[in-house]
Amino acid sequence: MHDSNFDNIGQSMVTMFTMMTTEGWNAVMWLAIDATEIHQVPIHNYRTGYIIFFIIFMVFGFLFILNLFVGVVLNRFDQEKNKLSHNHELTKL
Repeated sequence: MHDSNFDNIGQSMVTMFTMMTTEGWNAVMWLAIDATEIHQVPIHNYRTGYIIFFIIFMVFGFLFILNLFVGVVLNRFDQEKNKLSHNHELTKL
């Protein structure tokens, strides 16, 4: 059994987050494309339409959501740096 799967909601969320970090997303994509039914043998390229979902998810998830998260962290870092740089003043601005 693979570590990245969609067997339940919790594991699906972990898999999707792992994919957003671009860690092994293409292996998950090919496993999903080959998947057929529960307890059935995978068939090579069974559902090729899933490729579109994975590409859209990677563009939206990686480029938008993770970069938004990085932007918030950098903004907070800049605010804290500005607070610390004014510590030497006697009065607050």
